[in-house]
Amino acid sequence: MTRPAAQSEPYVERHPVSGRAALLEEDGDSCWLYLTAPGDAHLVADCWLYNCRVFERAELRTWDRSRPPPAPRELVGPAAVLGRAQRGRLTLRWSTDGEAVAALLDGQPLGYIAPDTRRGCHRALAAAGPWGAPFDEDQYGRLFGAVAPPA
Repeated sequence: MTRPAAQSEPYVERHPVSGRAALLEEDGDSCWLYLTAPGDAHLVADCWLYNCRVFERAELRTWDRSRPPPAPRELVGPAAVLGRAQRGRLTLRWSTDGEAVAALLDGQPLGYIAPDTRRGCHRALAAAGPWGAPFDEDQYGRLFGAVAPPA
């Protein structure tokens, strides 16, 4: 996985048990959550979180492959577009063992990365694809010990 060229430094938080780090990074087009290997900086999973503006599928045909692509309008609802500089509204929630991490927007679960997966789950996704999978309430509850309130 290639990290994007961020507009500002990513927010990084390391879990004390697993040694994994989670990174929240907005590049001006979209925001992603990344998870590293234990005790390492190597990225092993990602979770698309939101777009900074609406993107059409046609725009992604010529997208710079060194940057993570924003999710196209055809795959997500209007709630997936939050505008720029929303990183300050995000917080992280870790599973007890530190193998899974969730991103919360204003305290509400937005997306998460489950153990042993390369792509995260997100509320705005209707079907699984390159941006991840739809949010799974049961899995979220098992991983984070809480049922996520509906968005």
